[in-house]
Amino acid sequence: MSAVGTIGEIMVIENEDEFYFKDGNIVWFKNFDSLDTNYLKYALTAFVEKIKSLAIGAAYSALTIEKLNKYQISFPKSKTEQQTIVHQLDALRAETQKLEAIYQQKIANLEELKKSILQKAFAGELKTENPEGMT
Repeated sequence: MSAVGTIGEIMVIENEDEFYFKDGNIVWFKNFDSLDTNYLKYALTAFVEKIKSLAIGAAYSALTIEKLNKYQISFPKSKTEQQTIVHQLDALRAETQKLEAIYQQKIANLEELKKSILQKAFAGELKTENPEGMT
């Protein structure tokens, strides 16, 4: 997890490949036998705003290990249960992203419609209908 500058960016390294990072810029969580790493990622993501509030420094934010050590995350003891929660959250995230894309497209369509109507209005191409009996 990034701990300096942009706080709370989280990356899961799934294998034993070597991974280089500058020690002072991230907090490295490792060697968890009873904790699914993706569950930890979701737990940390859920509380990233709280984590950011633990950071010190105004112009240059930093999250210290001392501050992070005071933070606790609850988790089910069973890795299977943790993985079930991760799969459910993955499905919810996918559905949320799908809905977001649909609504972004609707917003874009409404913007296009607005531009089209304004263009016609300024070109004098819009006609208003007079109700019967009105002059």
